[in-house]
Amino acid sequence: MEGRVLEIQDNRALVLRSDEFEEWVGLSELVKELKEFEALMEIQDFDFRRVREKEARAKRKVSASSKGEQVWEVDLHFENLVDRIRGLTNGEILNIQINHCRFKIDQAMERKVDKLVIVHGVGQGVLRAEVHALLHSYNLKFYDASFAKYGRGATEVEIRQRP
Repeated sequence: MEGRVLEIQDNRALVLRSDEFEEWVGLSELVKELKEFEALMEIQDFDFRRVREKEARAKRKVSASSKGEQVWEVDLHFENLVDRIRGLTNGEILNIQINHCRFKIDQAMERKVDKLVIVHGVGQGVLRAEVHALLHSYNLKFYDASFAKYGRGATEVEIRQRP
């Protein structure tokens, strides 16, 4: 069954199926849909440039650790990336988050940042799993970020390896 999530309550989602019928299903029954990044640009009323504009307006979180390392913080909560999510499927939202994460990793590597803290939140763990899969593809060392500061919702990544 294919469809679009219309509403989420408790552990259930109201899905508009492709046959135009609505059905309540358990969240565990949902499977994310991944589309090519370029396909997101074709979504009616969605302007991906706004993601970059909103990011540029946002205050960049850069800090230095006690060891003098440059540390960037990247927040993947979707409401921080775009102004409007209406009309996007969960798969499209996830794809935007992962592509933003990839962009920030590439940027951190180019600028020789020491560490990156990726804030993905806790939720169902789908975004965290996708972030970890992405980090594996870069062959980067990563681990849970400070529990005191982020709870269980962030991953710390070593971008620049020290000799």
